Order: sequence, then C-alpha cells, then structure tokens
Amino acid sequence: YEALTVADEPELAIVQVARPSRGCLSWIAVSDGEAVVIDPLRHVDRYLELLEAREARAVAVIDTHAHADHISGGRALANKTGAPYYLHPYDAIHPMDMLPAPFDFEFLHERRHVSFGGSTLDVLHVPGHTLGAVALLLDERFLFAGDTLFVDAVARPDLGGRAEAW
Repeated sequence: YEALTVADEPELAIVQVARPSRGCLSWIAVSDGEAVVIDPLRHVDRYLELLEAREARAVAVIDTHAHADHISGGRALANKTGAPYYLHPYDAIHPMDMLPAPFDFEFLHERRHVSFGGSTLDVLHVPGHTLGAVALLLDERFLFAGDTLFVDAVARPDLGGRAEAW
C-alpha cells in the first residue's frame, strides 16, 4: 500500500492510501489527533502504522459503499482500533434475500455528521454504484466520492440493476 499526503495543514491532514495492484484508494483524515479512516482496504496493518506515525487515534471507520469491487478492511480496522464502523444500511443487506449484515455497524445516512477533532464530515447519499453509496464532504472543502466519480467517468450504475433510474 502506498501512502501520499495530499493535505498537510496545522489542523488537518489527509493521507491517500493506494493499492495500485487493485486500483483502490482509501483515505485517512486527521484533525487535532483524531482520525477518520475512509474505505480501508483488506490489509489493515498499514493503516495502524500510518495512524501511529501521525500520533492519531481512529474515532471512526467508514465505508462509502459495500461491493464486490471493494474488499473492505473496515470492520477489522474498527475491531482493532475500537472505533465505530459506519456503513449505509442499504449496503448492509444481502441483495438477494434481503437479510441484514451479520456484523455490527452504525447507520450512515443522508445529512448525518461525523465530527472528529476540529473537523466535520457531512454524509451525502449518492446511490448509483450501489444502493447505499455515500460521498463524504469534509469541512465543506474536500469530497471523498468513493466509487461514484472517476477521473474520466462515473461509476457503473448497471451493477445495481437500476442504470436508467440512477
């Protein structure tokens, strides 16, 4: 996993964590010693190292979506750090039999706010790639779009079976 600091201000740092072999990105946002980890990938030890290097304590772990193209380490990282794990409830149900997720999570819904340090993440429900996809707006300055926006495209809404509507 490759880490790149994309913002480094006195009260806010953002670290992008990339897994080039999979084309996946995740993020760590740190404000006043508290951190939120967004879309953590499967191997969570790298996130623990990065948090320790920044002397930050994880206070939230968030997945912007739950989908086969994203092998999440979210629940595992939440277990290791003691931080709550957040996921939109639409992505926490089995698409065929509608059974709820067999793991604990906090509901992530439209207009919810997740505060940490001196910063706030605002949750935007953006169904399309998945029914429960969310984007996160940090301090009205930075947008974590999950798999909804790409450099030259948008996410594949056909994977959710509702391409026309989405």
